[in-house]
Amino acid sequence: TGTMAESFPKQWMPPVAWQQNKAFTTRQAIAAGMSKRQVAYRLHTGLWRRVAGDALRHSNTPESAMMLARAAYLTWPDATVCGPSVVALVGAPVSGAKVHVITPDRRAARYRLVPHNLTLAPDQHREWNGMKLTTMQRGFLDALAILPTDEAQFLFSWASTRARLTADDLADHHNHSPKRWGNNRIRRFLNDARKGIMSEAERIAHEILQ
Repeated sequence: TGTMAESFPKQWMPPVAWQQNKAFTTRQAIAAGMSKRQVAYRLHTGLWRRVAGDALRHSNTPESAMMLARAAYLTWPDATVCGPSVVALVGAPVSGAKVHVITPDRRAARYRLVPHNLTLAPDQHREWNGMKLTTMQRGFLDALAILPTDEAQFLFSWASTRARLTADDLADHHNHSPKRWGNNRIRRFLNDARKGIMSEAERIAHEILQ
């Protein structure tokens, strides 16, 4: 009803959202005094929108890479944000359509939330602002394996020209576990890096000139 929708200002969000990159959950909204029906009304009218997993946002709040990472934490606090979703935090040119995380066990994907069953060494992850993230180096390496080929190639060029990834990084990652998922692509990028090839066009030119 009208009064149900109007008992909270349209711009209202649970106060905790301001400490969570403006993301929040239904449970947090209810804990702050809103009813389930009021939450459902705001979602139905589009005033609130889903982010990923259990996380929501106000329609006036733009989505950001940080908000997507926070959404993963709000849904699965034991998950580690990885790959494209980590490198997006430093402005890498990757799609934010999905949120990629490494989980300690196998679990089904949730809305926009993609779990990966990968192994992390103790020095390849950290906590930051309450969230678990892989290191940026591991994030770039995982992103190269996760992304579609064209997007991975573009990211490789971007990261290589900004000293985010070196041939040594690629070699160490590959040699540590040669049968690791995604290593066929890592091997190709390693060969490119050693030859100074940064793009598909440069690879073709190199093959023609050989």
